[in-house]
Amino acid sequence: MGRHRILILTVGYTIGGAEKLILDLCKALRNDFEFFVVALKSDGPLRILLESEGIETYSLGGISYLDFRIFLRFNALVKKIRPHLIHSHLFKANWIGRITSWVNKIPEISTIHNISILLNPAEVLLERCTAHLATVNICCSKYVCLDNKKRIKFPFKYYIHNGVEITDRALNDSIDPYKVVVVSRIDLKQKALLELVEAISILNKNEQKFSVDIYGEGADSAILKERIRKLGLEKIVVLKGFALHPESILSRYSVFILPTKFEGLPISILEAISAGLVVVASNVGGIPEIIEDGTTGFLINGYAPKNIAKTLLRVVDMRNNLPRIVVNARRKLETTFDFEETVIYWKNLYSFLLEHKTADGLSDLIPHI
Repeated sequence: MGRHRILILTVGYTIGGAEKLILDLCKALRNDFEFFVVALKSDGPLRILLESEGIETYSLGGISYLDFRIFLRFNALVKKIRPHLIHSHLFKANWIGRITSWVNKIPEISTIHNISILLNPAEVLLERCTAHLATVNICCSKYVCLDNKKRIKFPFKYYIHNGVEITDRALNDSIDPYKVVVVSRIDLKQKALLELVEAISILNKNEQKFSVDIYGEGADSAILKERIRKLGLEKIVVLKGFALHPESILSRYSVFILPTKFEGLPISILEAISAGLVVVASNVGGIPEIIEDGTTGFLINGYAPKNIAKTLLRVVDMRNNLPRIVVNARRKLETTFDFEETVIYWKNLYSFLLEHKTADGLSDLIPHI
């Protein structure tokens, strides 16, 4: 008997936390399961990476998630591939994955990667109407479970933390608190990058010596670039463009910052800790599940420019303690966010659902609240 076929459905082939998990799971478990990856929208770097690993990919060519042709195309693809399990990622793909799996009587996992603030009232209704169709809903953090449970009025209780491969790189005892990096999608509705630029402007006026390199692309890149220009920070805040392999550039820096308005549980923070950087991030979403302020990193009170500036100055003031904070963060990573443990949870979940076709009894295998 061949390997069980798992069809993964996501929104697009860009690179973000959900897409990174898809790539890593396919690579880690491809000897156990046969993966097929489908995106609602067009091509992107994730598709190139998956195909380079021998993973079969498809695009449904959707214009929007209300494009009914997506359902028809996905349903036809399901009948062609005949998967034993469907695993969807992100709200819009989850709705389609749940309905299609219910119609075809196939077990389905819906993965929720973010908090419900992303959803408008109509989308909240869609989530409420379809959540029960999934065989099991898996959140990326405890906070995401609790947030969605409160707004969607559905008992989300299972979570599997994102994880990263932990490098064996020696941690640096010499940390320059002024050398800062951002790795993020440039989406100003979520990421507080304009506020970060304003914070650096404040610090610059007070003769601080911070420099910030920003890796990433997005629809709002031009707006961010213009704000940097208006503030005269072109030599201090530099847009470096998209980094396909961010782990290869993180070691050049000392401090990783993620000012953000809402989050699930960012893989970028885990990658920064693995690379030995001091992490500064907004106290929102699942981030406090990773960062304990002053112990494993630094939490910004929200994302206002003055608060970002104040937190960066705290990093400077605590420069003698930064090596200890980096060690503490690495230890937290090893005990809670090691990708090897993440893979075990997902493998156990796949195997359980393939055998039992129900989530009954799953509480003995994966974390829950």
